[in-house]
Amino acid sequence: MDKRVDVKFSTSQLTEPLHVTTLLLYEFRQSARWQVFLQGQDRRKGYAAAVAEKALADLQANLTSGAVVIVPADWTDVYAIAERLSAQYT
Repeated sequence: MDKRVDVKFSTSQLTEPLHVTTLLLYEFRQSARWQVFLQGQDRRKGYAAAVAEKALADLQANLTSGAVVIVPADWTDVYAIAERLSAQYT
């Protein structure tokens, strides 16, 4: 059963730049590379390198144009909040 969902999104829908952290950018890029790796192991999994390359190029174009901006994060605070939420809900 194919559970993929085709999501259509454009930065033109935003009223202000999309704020992201360096960690989110890393996770996005790593995920695209992982999908290519998966497909290399099993053609039924992941997606083609061309799809990943397009996604990464689109991300870079959005960063270059200012539609997506990198914002700083206070990682000490982030991890403290994550720890509290983990202890409370996990």
